[in-house]
Formats: sequence, C-alpha cells, structure tokens
Amino acid sequence: MKKLKYLLITIVLFVSIVLTTHFSEVVARAPEANAPGLGSAGNYSVLGNSTVTNSGPTTLSGSIGVWSGSSITDLAEITVGGTTNLGDSVAQQAQADASGAVGSLSGQANTGGSFRCSGFSYSPPRCL
Repeated sequence: MKKLKYLLITIVLFVSIVLTTHFSEVVARAPEANAPGLGSAGNYSVLGNSTVTNSGPTTLSGSIGVWSGSSITDLAEITVGGTTNLGDSVAQQAQADASGAVGSLSGQANTGGSFRCSGFSYSPPRCL
C-alpha cells in the first residue's frame, strides 16, 4: 500500500512538472526600435548626397534635392510634386536631418535583420 502511495505521488509530481514546463514559456526580446523624426528630410521623395541619377519619365510626390553635390541628371524628365533643391541650404538642412535620423537608428538594437523588397536590398548609409 505504501509503494502504491509513493507511486501515485511520483506520477502526480511528474505530470505537474511536465504540464508546468509545457505551458510556461520565457521569451526574451530585444527592445523595439523607436522611429526618429526625419525633420525636413521627410518632405523629400529623393534626397541625394553628391548626385541624383534619373533615367526616363519619373513622377515624385515630394521634393527632390542633392547636397553636397549639385547634379541631378535628366531633371527635365522628372515631375516633382514639391520643390527642387540643388546644393542649397535647404538641401543641406535636409541632409543634416536625415543624418541625425540615421545616427539615432544606428544606436538602437537591430530587431528585424535586413530589408528586402521586390528583389532590391537596402543597406543603410554609413555615417562618418
């Protein structure tokens, strides 16, 4: 009778341990990234560093600009929904705002890996 009692207690403990470990889960997650403000860079559809290259008819909903260069090839083929800024202080400020956003993101944990869309891959710009 005593052996049966110990066997029953052992079975109950075993089932309790199995059920507890099966239904409890510890998940460690990296902190989520916070989207930084883009400032004036948020108004741009295209914001280049030294040059912007276009080939063929293009329609942009926002502005187009380049800083520290001043070249946009085939600009006549681009329909711009905003302003065009070639090497001016407006484009310079937009580049500064974009660099600030990239700097903010680079200090945060990478929780998503790489970005791919329709066969194109994106690598974030390097900040010097």
